[in-house]
Amino acid sequence: MPTLSVKQLSEYCGKTRETIGKRLDGVKFTEGTKGAKLYDSKAALEAIYLRGSNTGEGEFIDTAEAQRQLTVARRDQITLEMECTRKDRIPLDDIEAVNDRVFSNVAGLLKAQVGKTLTPELLTDLFTELRGLGDSITK
Repeated sequence: MPTLSVKQLSEYCGKTRETIGKRLDGVKFTEGTKGAKLYDSKAALEAIYLRGSNTGEGEFIDTAEAQRQLTVARRDQITLEMECTRKDRIPLDDIEAVNDRVFSNVAGLLKAQVGKTLTPELLTDLFTELRGLGDSITK
C-alpha cells in the first residue's frame, strides 16, 4: 500500500492539515524524511472519512467510497490546474473591473435622467450596456 503524508492527504481530501492530523490521531505511521509522518493510505482514508466522530454517531465510509472521493478530488484538482494553465479561468480582478465599469455607466445614465421621464431610447441604452457585460468579460 502506498504511504501518504499529512500534507498530501490534506491536499487530496480538501481538508486542513489540522483536521487530517486530528482524524489520524492513533493511526500507525512510519517516519519519513525530515520527520514527516507517513500513513498507510488505506488506514488513513478510513480514519479521515469516519463521519460523526464528534457526535459519537460514527457513520463509516468504507475504503472503496473513500478512494472514490479521493479520485474525484484529484480529478477536480487536475481540471482546475489545466484551466489555469490554459488560462480558461477569468481572474476575479478582471471580472470586478468589468462589473464596476458597466455599473458605473448604467449609474451615470440613470443619474443624468433624474427628474426626467425614462424614454424608450434610454431604456434601450441601459439594456444594451447590461447585455454587453458578458462580451466585455470574454475580451
